[in-house]
Amino acid sequence: MAFLRGLWLIFTQTTKELFFSGKTLLFLAGCGIYAAAVALVLSQVGDQEDNNDLFAFLTLGIYWQGMLPLTAMFFSISAIRDEIADRTIVFLFDSPIPRSSIWLGKMFAASVVTILILLIGYAGAVFLATRVGDDGHYRLAQSTLEAPWLPIVCGAPAYAAVGTLLAVFFKRSMIAGAIYVIGWEQFIGATPGQAGARQLTVIDSVRTMFYHRVEEAGQFRRAMRDWATGGEDGPARDAAAAFESLLWLTGICVALALILGARKDYDSAPKE
Repeated sequence: MAFLRGLWLIFTQTTKELFFSGKTLLFLAGCGIYAAAVALVLSQVGDQEDNNDLFAFLTLGIYWQGMLPLTAMFFSISAIRDEIADRTIVFLFDSPIPRSSIWLGKMFAASVVTILILLIGYAGAVFLATRVGDDGHYRLAQSTLEAPWLPIVCGAPAYAAVGTLLAVFFKRSMIAGAIYVIGWEQFIGATPGQAGARQLTVIDSVRTMFYHRVEEAGQFRRAMRDWATGGEDGPARDAAAAFESLLWLTGICVALALILGARKDYDSAPKE
């Protein structure tokens, strides 16, 4: 019971601190740029190009490649490292709250805050996308409009788990997070699909779950399938397999964070 009570206490407290911090406005502004970009592009070329493709490519480039990893990694890392830096984490360790409750509570809080921020931006994009054009709106398929839900809900906890692991283990965890997102994910994510290395990234599973839900007749889905298979004939990884990969990756990161953070001494380390 101490574990659950501590988990809930850390989760609620951290969620409030993260969501009502000034930095949240920065990420909300980024999501606002995404929504504005969707509306602008559809209003300018929506009568010339397939709207589902335009929406999908913008979401891939801005949301999945940028806002999702940056938001989740930032909040999951700062939720831990900020308290380590000002030594408030030491008081938590001296309390009856288990360390596992602290790490998990902060990870869950970062996940929820990330999901809320991205859903706000997504709702804004959908609202604007359905109200631009000469006739009042351009048509977007229902499947395309619903496609971002699963990647947001599943991708945020996965990135938060990675961020929690980095925050628990590395002192300069923000730098480690940047290396992971910009270096590791981009490099491994560009390897041939047949190699199977992409399953070690969050971004590949997010992209896979997304493009399988986008309007089937559009060029975006065909282009993503060709990219996933390397242009060769054969079945591409489906959304269920992508979800399973995310589940395994998240579980491994959480387990490592709990193990490494169980005994690590944060009190005697030099102040950050």
